[in-house]
Amino acid sequence: MVQRLNADQTRQIIRDLVPLGLERHRVPEPVSGAAIEASSAPLVDLDGGIAFGLFTDQLKPQGVFVGLIMPEPMTGVPVGLEHVWWCAAGVNGLPLLREFEKVCKACGCARVICGYSMHAGTERLQKVYRGLGYEPYLMSVSKKL
Repeated sequence: MVQRLNADQTRQIIRDLVPLGLERHRVPEPVSGAAIEASSAPLVDLDGGIAFGLFTDQLKPQGVFVGLIMPEPMTGVPVGLEHVWWCAAGVNGLPLLREFEKVCKACGCARVICGYSMHAGTERLQKVYRGLGYEPYLMSVSKKL
């Protein structure tokens, strides 16, 4: 079951997801639950900030999605931007993305933009996104300093 979250609930679900493996990933540095919490909860409080939690029927947290609806910086066209999307192993997280897409569409967004780390199951994620109708949009590069 998917539920919309406020900032405090977002903080809590991120904490609850750490024991389920949230910090086992690298992007390429190790993921930090504290960093995700610090960047996500304030985002939810912004105009256009949105968070959803995925729960079992017994309300056990299984996943989180945090995004932002804002004008695309180069065009001014409203878009939905995925900030964090994570689910426990074996959990179908697509309901979180679908709920974000619904809200974005209702808010007049022209598109939803998601990203993924090149260090986290890239081929599988590309296949999933293609199957959902997503196509390459932006390319980011980084340089380690």
